[in-house]
Amino acid sequence: MLTLPTHETTLPASGKPIEITPLLVRDEKSIAAAKRAGSKADSYRTFLNILQEKINTDITKLAEVDLIHCMLKLRKISIGSMVNVNFVCPYTQQRVDVNLNLADVELKGKHKEKTLKSDNFIVKLGLPLKVKNIESGIISIQTEEETIVMSEILPKEKNELIDSLPIKLRNEITEKLQDIINYTHDVEYETNQKHSIPLRSAEDFFTLFFVM
Repeated sequence: MLTLPTHETTLPASGKPIEITPLLVRDEKSIAAAKRAGSKADSYRTFLNILQEKINTDITKLAEVDLIHCMLKLRKISIGSMVNVNFVCPYTQQRVDVNLNLADVELKGKHKEKTLKSDNFIVKLGLPLKVKNIESGIISIQTEEETIVMSEILPKEKNELIDSLPIKLRNEITEKLQDIINYTHDVEYETNQKHSIPLRSAEDFFTLFFVM
């Protein structure tokens, strides 16, 4: 067996240093096969299993921003920073060829925690485990009567709590979470006019940056 190079990187959210080893040819084949045979979700799960083998930390406990950081670092050390993507434009149905550069993907946001005050609510926000799931970015919700700590209630109770939020508060939480450090990127391209594809979640980044 070959001795693989090990690359070090520091996770932006936790500040934890980790080590990553590059993808192998068999990993590339596994990801490509999963994409051909299954759904987008199936191929993403296959990729996450491979990613777990490449880093020395538990990816299930990473904030979304740290997970994306690991994905981008893995892509860079394994294949390079440049990515050529060919896809059908969802607006015009034209086939588009776009060159992407990992160097253009920058860390956004300034805070690891944020406090939102709205009406009778005080909401403490932190690093979300999933950017499309606001409950994972809520640390606690305080009202005049009680303080609910999200880590202390059951998943079913979390869902019920989110469903019981005023729409205005839900929208304010979603907006404030954008101030928490994260990776976001808009892939811009042209057909008959300018368009863009927003990348917000780890799965979004996987879809475009791990074209096998």
